[in-house]
Order: sequence, then C-alpha cells, then structure tokens
Amino acid sequence: MAVSQNDIRNIALIGHSGEGKTSLAEAILYNAGAIDRLGRTDDGNSTMDFDPEEIARKISISLSIANCTYKGKKINIIDVPGYFDFESEMLEALTVADAAIIVTGASGSMTVGTEKALEYCGDNKIPCMIFINGIDKENANFNTTVAAIKAKFPKVNSVIAPNMDGAKMIGYANAVTGSYVDFAAKEVSSEIPANLKGEYDEVRAQVVEMAAEGDDELMMKFFEGEELTAEEVYGGFGTALLNGAAIPVIAGSATANKGIAGLLEMIVSTLPGPDKRPTIDAEGKAIPADPNAQVVLRVFKTIADPFVGRLSIFKVVSGTLKSGMTLKNENSDTVEKISTIYFMKGKKQETADCAVAGDIAALAKLSATSTGDVLCESGDVKLPPVELPRPVYSRAVYAAKKGDEDKVFGGLSKLKDEDIAFTVTKDAETGEMILSGLGETQLDVLCKKLKGKFNCEAVLTDPRIAYRETIRK
Repeated sequence: MAVSQNDIRNIALIGHSGEGKTSLAEAILYNAGAIDRLGRTDDGNSTMDFDPEEIARKISISLSIANCTYKGKKINIIDVPGYFDFESEMLEALTVADAAIIVTGASGSMTVGTEKALEYCGDNKIPCMIFINGIDKENANFNTTVAAIKAKFPKVNSVIAPNMDGAKMIGYANAVTGSYVDFAAKEVSSEIPANLKGEYDEVRAQVVEMAAEGDDELMMKFFEGEELTAEEVYGGFGTALLNGAAIPVIAGSATANKGIAGLLEMIVSTLPGPDKRPTIDAEGKAIPADPNAQVVLRVFKTIADPFVGRLSIFKVVSGTLKSGMTLKNENSDTVEKISTIYFMKGKKQETADCAVAGDIAALAKLSATSTGDVLCESGDVKLPPVELPRPVYSRAVYAAKKGDEDKVFGGLSKLKDEDIAFTVTKDAETGEMILSGLGETQLDVLCKKLKGKFNCEAVLTDPRIAYRETIRK
C-alpha cells in the first residue's frame, strides 16, 4: 500500500569516512524490523555495501538506498560514502533528502567531514542533526565532542542528558521527546531516572528556548514567562530544526546496537518529511509534494544491476506514479514507458504498484534516461542540475591489450551512468585520452570495475605534457 507523503522520511547519512554510517544504516534497518540479522561492513555482509569493490575495500563507494517502517512512518535511508573521492554521491543524495543525519565519532574533536557536511547543510538550508557514534569505545567523550563542534557551529546543541556509569554512557534522557533510552534494554521509556532529573531539566530548558526561537507566537509566550505545552515545544522545535535554527545532537553505538531506538524516535517525530520540504524548480518556484498533481520524477542515481539491468533511482517530486504511465524526459526530449516500480533495500528490489509524492523508488530499463534527468507528464518542468565538484586529478588511460580500446572506452561510457563525477577527454595536442576525477581512489575503482564488469583492463599513466619553447632572440 502507498503511504501518505506526511508519513515519509527521506534521510541521508553523511559525514567523514570511517565513522560508521553504513553500520548505522544497518542498525536502523534491524531495529525497525526490515532485516532479521545485523550485518557488519568488516564481514562484507551489510545491506548497503554490496558492490564487490565496497566489500573488498570495506568502504562505501556509491550511495545506496533502503527503506523500513517505524511507528507508521516509512523511512528511506540514503547511505552516502564519506570518502572525499566520492563527494558527488553526497551531493546527489542531498538533492532528494529532506533531512541529513551527520554521523561522527566520539573522539573529542571535529572531523573535516563533519565540518564540510555542516557547512553544506547550512549553505543549502538542509535540516540536519548529529549522531555521535561509537559511544561505547574506550576514551569516547560525548561532551568534549559536542563542545568541539559547537565552538565553530553555535546552533549545535546536545538535547540529551547522558546517564553515566563512571566514564561509560549507559543511556540518556532525551529532552525533545521526553523519553529515556536505555542502552542495555534497547528500548525507549517515558520515565526519566531520578539521578538525571537535574541535568534533564537544564537541557529541557535549552530545548524550550530553541522551540520558542522557531515560532514567533511561542517566542512571545516564552518572553512573557508563560509555560509552553509539550505539543508547542514539539512543534516549535521541529520548525527550528526545519529552518536550520537548531541542530540537535544525540549519541549511541551502531555496531553495539545502542541508542538506535532513540534515534528512530527522533527521525519519525522531529525530522521533516517531503510535505514540509517542497522541491524548488529552475525558476525558483516551489513544487509541493502533492499526490494529486502531475507526476514529476527526479532521477538522482543510476546503477547497473546484474539481474534487472540498468536501474534508475528517483524521487517522486509530485503526483502518484503508476505502472503503465508514459512520461516525457525533459532533458533528452524522449518518451519513457513506465513498467515495474521497485522499492530498494540495498541490492534487493521489492516490486510495487505505485509510488506517491515524496517517496523514493527505482525503474528498470529506461532507454534514454540518465542521472540528473527529469521525467514528467506535461514536459514543462525543469529542475536545477546538481553542482558537481570539478575534477582535480588526471591520468592518461590506455587499454592494457592492443585491440581492447573500444571495450575500455565503451565501458567507461557505461560507468559514466553510475558515477557522473569523472570525465574522459582527448588532449588535442598529445592525442592521449585523459581520465579525470576527484582522486586516485576513484580512478582505481573505475579500472577495477572495467575489469570486473566488462572484462577489459585499463592502464593509467602520467599524461604527456606539450611543452613550449620561447624564442628569445
């Protein structure tokens, strides 16, 4: 059954590489009952990292999608690589996500990835919250980590009162939801422990102030000394988060499955859905997530599935997509027939009859549709393109075997569907084909994929330089 756009949460997990974003996605899916076993990236059996290169390197290389349902809300999780060579994946994900969860370790400092993610979300008005992961590790320090981030980003505030057993966090009271998260019991209760009352009241006062800042009426009420109701605090805090006036911080451990129930509560109760975040078109006009409007799809990722073929992953900007519809591709000026609709869960696809406004799904075998294209009924909707980072690392590319040139460059052309951040150009002076990307790892992954998917080998060398001589006399 299709869900209402009010009950959808599109969440991107972003941040520095190695901080546990994929493990967190796995823990969310497990706690929501979408998977029955908690996979691990080190064991190569996680839901989100399924590409052979991801399993071999134990890092995420491309974004992946999975969905689950918690308390009647459908959560679409977009797991994003943290490695800077794959920055374009984060930019693609944030064009369709309605909120971001920035994952960082409890190291006591702010990572570069966390800083870049917070700056990007602030500049592009994307609501976000921070999940401090690995709170069970030795020398983990929640308060110092929050203080380090808050020193540069004043809107960042902890919304929890940690329950400590010596230096170890065993749970926390959430001042937004008014609940207690017990790490051992892995559940949420409404009863705040007596030993946390004093600290909880202090954090609650800060949350009430943030909620008042999110709404003018609540601000007047707050300054007049009137008590805000629980509903007013809830609504005001959600508005402050939506407007970027508040960036809440909570904690837990993805690999140990601690604090995930508290994160799920925050996702469904405070993070905005597509009904609150309309898509802005190329002319600056808002397109609401209205299921009764014309169908508009934004394709933000293409993957090559070995069984289904080419999969185009999209967000339904407006309308209700159904099998059998015919849509116009705004970018290639062609017509596409919609066949089976899929909901993604890592590398698995679940068939569906329809997808409503705000939801994320996939279509197979679209003949003339690439990443970044817009499909719609009327053919008059234009959306701004994703601003990709400029390639900064270049190598000359040759076929390892003579006669394999067509296979190598044909393979790179097909890989361009999956990774839009690299370019292949011909140097007019030297005649060499130049492969350019964001770093050495990205180009190395492309060569490995050429061998694995197209059975051809590429060799990368330093590009030749067309030197100039100046005649002085």
